[in-house]
Amino acid sequence: LAVLVYALAAPVSQAAGAAAAETAEALPAGHVLREAFSESLTSIVPLFALLVAFQFLLLKMTRRQFARIAIGFAYALVGLTVFLFGVNSGFMQAGRALGEALGANAFGQGGAWHAVLLATGVAFGAVIVCAEPAVWVLSEQVEQVTGGTISRRALLVFLAAGTALAIGLATLRAVFGFPIAWILVPGYVLAMALMYFAVVAFSEELSKRLVGVGMTYKSEEFNYQFDSVVYCAAAALGFACMENISYLMVDGAAVAWGRLIPIHTICGVYMGHYVGLAKSAHRQGKTGQRAFFNFLSVFIPVIIHGFYDFSLSTENDDMLILNMIFTILITFIAFICLHVYSKKDRPIEENPPKTA
Repeated sequence: LAVLVYALAAPVSQAAGAAAAETAEALPAGHVLREAFSESLTSIVPLFALLVAFQFLLLKMTRRQFARIAIGFAYALVGLTVFLFGVNSGFMQAGRALGEALGANAFGQGGAWHAVLLATGVAFGAVIVCAEPAVWVLSEQVEQVTGGTISRRALLVFLAAGTALAIGLATLRAVFGFPIAWILVPGYVLAMALMYFAVVAFSEELSKRLVGVGMTYKSEEFNYQFDSVVYCAAAALGFACMENISYLMVDGAAVAWGRLIPIHTICGVYMGHYVGLAKSAHRQGKTGQRAFFNFLSVFIPVIIHGFYDFSLSTENDDMLILNMIFTILITFIAFICLHVYSKKDRPIEENPPKTA
């Protein structure tokens, strides 16, 4: 309604300002209204035609139900027409005039006007997300589906912050003219890192730990530190077996050679080592050390697994060579640790004997 009132109160030439008036002709309100109604009709009529078709072929609603939906379509048509009329009559021109004025001051005077331009863009970016009806519907559905785990407020905050950040970066680029690669490359690297480290590597390593540790941690047979290496490596081998079978079934024998590197088993060795240290600290009442070793039992395998997947995904020759060197190095260290710690293995005791 505010947009509509503004459009009726200010002619197009006045709303656009002097800069916009040079490039745009003032249009009669009747012409703008007809254009808005035509666009709305083009958007609504196909949907209503589908409703009619499904009503006769599939839905078979009562006349009352169909009439209520038809009235809803009429409301949508009127609302969309009013919205487009207000936007095309004044809102777009006002936004353009505001942007040109702030941009001219920022480029001409600099200083505080840069901050004003940036703050305006960030504020508009955050507010426009919260004002979007589709976002409110989406946030409500997400809150219902997740049982409140992801709240509407949290989702709105993150969406608004993301949009505000994007518009803020675009504003900075428009003012200072730095290459867009400065924005895209770090964003791409961050997205890839989140995908390979936080999603793929973390989910797979955590699932292996839940199986290897969850089924054995309280067992009486788990009474030596080195036992956890055996359990976690076995869980990793089982996971790798199922994953390799699925890859062969989907992609065929072409991927067989690439699946020979035992990255899952290597991660299982590192995981098991720290799980053994964590249980030993647990039996000795060292809560801080237990938490630290439990953290390392997931963190170290995630870093190894994530870097391995990420370097392969780049398809860059230098990264592939680095991947080979990295894999050989962590494999060598894993085998050395297996040899050393297997000989130094000892029972997990509540009060270990003091050594001289």
